[in-house]
Amino acid sequence: MRTGFVFGLFDLFHVGDLDLLRQAAQRCDRLIAGAYADELAARLWSTPYVPLAERLDILVNIRYVAGAIALSSLDIAAAARKVDADVVFVGPGRPGEPTAAELRAVAQDTEIVTLVPKIATGSSVLRRVLEPTRTAVA
Repeated sequence: MRTGFVFGLFDLFHVGDLDLLRQAAQRCDRLIAGAYADELAARLWSTPYVPLAERLDILVNIRYVAGAIALSSLDIAAAARKVDADVVFVGPGRPGEPTAAELRAVAQDTEIVTLVPKIATGSSVLRRVLEPTRTAVA
């Protein structure tokens, strides 16, 4: 059984996230998703709109995903080892996230596959629309 691991924020879940999970699931038998913890995301980018527990709940209820874990660091290679991943899928990423090349350098026994988004909808578009209203909602 080939286990895959995909990682990301998965905040404001959208069809682009679904496409990434679908592509990854087509390349393995079992897919585990790692979602960044709220504290890590806040330190590196911004506080997520959707709390970690809810993002994990969304992920495990998607048919392509067999399980989900919280990521408290950017050590993706360690997280992949923790779930016994044979392959790590890398999406378009955010600034500061490990790149495919960086992962290849530290995870020599794990295949690294770069996924290219087929759908243009992404969280950056949604964030631009929501950001002006954030203080009123928070």
